[in-house]
Amino acid sequence: ASRVLNLERNSLEYLLHHYCGVTANKEYQNADWRLRPIPAEMLKYAREDTHYLLHIYDLMKVSLREASTGSENVDALLSEVYKRSYDICMQLYEKEIRTDISYLHIYGVQGAEFNSQQLAVVAGLCEWRDGVARAEDESTGHMPLTAGKLRRLLSSKHSYVERNLGSVVSIIKRSIENATAFESVAEQLQNARTEM
Repeated sequence: ASRVLNLERNSLEYLLHHYCGVTANKEYQNADWRLRPIPAEMLKYAREDTHYLLHIYDLMKVSLREASTGSENVDALLSEVYKRSYDICMQLYEKEIRTDISYLHIYGVQGAEFNSQQLAVVAGLCEWRDGVARAEDESTGHMPLTAGKLRRLLSSKHSYVERNLGSVVSIIKRSIENATAFESVAEQLQNARTEM
């Protein structure tokens, strides 16, 4: 609706300010909402963040109708918003499926000058990471977004790697032993780099 109304920005933060004169608190916007039980301060944030939604909906609906007054259909813009919302809702989520070459899609792998042993280790660790991510219900692409989060991840006594050191070392050893299976891939990547 904010796009159809050509508002300055397309965010809840902007809508809260524009329609309600409220400055949004975004402290927990990127928090881990899978935590159970949800901490009291996060519940408070969620209540405050959603409190004005129905009011904003009503005001935007009125704005859309007022902006349509020059057309034959008073609800033309409102219908456009509903159509766009429907189109978004009809998009189907496709679960990422790990394949034998998924490791090649990791940023930087194709450009790196890895030999067959190194590629074998990357492939083995990629497979391990996928298994751990599924078991921990964490995205394989999960990245810490702040220095503090990265520091906690690296210094954590319960990090995935520390809990699985034996598995990681076994994967590396087994991957190195099976490196011959990656010689053709290493050669293809080398040829692709030299052709550039």
